[in-house]
Amino acid sequence: MRQQFEKLDADKDGKLNKEDLARIVHTDTNTFGKIDIQEMINDADLDGDGNIDYNEFCVLLREKTRTFLN
Repeated sequence: MRQQFEKLDADKDGKLNKEDLARIVHTDTNTFGKIDIQEMINDADLDGDGNIDYNEFCVLLREKTRTFLN
């Protein structure tokens, strides 16, 4: 998971920000429809700094995986 996080973190600051997520959501190969990037950050940002750090990323993935599997 660390490698995937680092791939997403384009500016290598250890956090995913709006720009990092926009690159993922708005690519030609991905069709996520209309996704509110700020809402994604708000859902995952546990410490309230406006970004998603690695620990928050792991929590988000665990939560989404658990929801998906149920």
